[in-house]
Amino acid sequence: GKTPMMVPKFWSKPIHGGGLMTREVAMKIGTCATPDDKGNYVRGDGCPLDERTIYFAIASYRDFQCRQTVESAFLRAKNPKRIRVGVVDQIVHGEDPGCDEPMEPCDTNPNQALCLYANQVDVFEMRADMSVGPVFARHIGHRLYRGEY
Repeated sequence: GKTPMMVPKFWSKPIHGGGLMTREVAMKIGTCATPDDKGNYVRGDGCPLDERTIYFAIASYRDFQCRQTVESAFLRAKNPKRIRVGVVDQIVHGEDPGCDEPMEPCDTNPNQALCLYANQVDVFEMRADMSVGPVFARHIGHRLYRGEY
């Protein structure tokens, strides 16, 4: 039989006619870590190179070290405010920690990257027994893209 699964919608409908996106089109959708003087984060070519956002997608299958990977990405970044992480977390509830769960509670240790940058981590959680492989998980992960460069 069939098992229905809800997945995130794509960020936008295709805007490039099914072909490769031109640089001009791509540079109109990129987001910046800081807004311009009008409050716009979508600044395209007007965003300085060192402020352009970076999308980091993770397809995780029951990986107990996933949260350390996310934490490490922020800790190693020259400018962590530029990073947005999209995680497809395929876990068993009650057995596996979530990729966005800090190692310690944030009220105990608020300086953990997963506390400081929690609003920059999006997680699509799915049951591990619904997994059909890494390619499908990566596909879902790319549906979490929201205009980063």
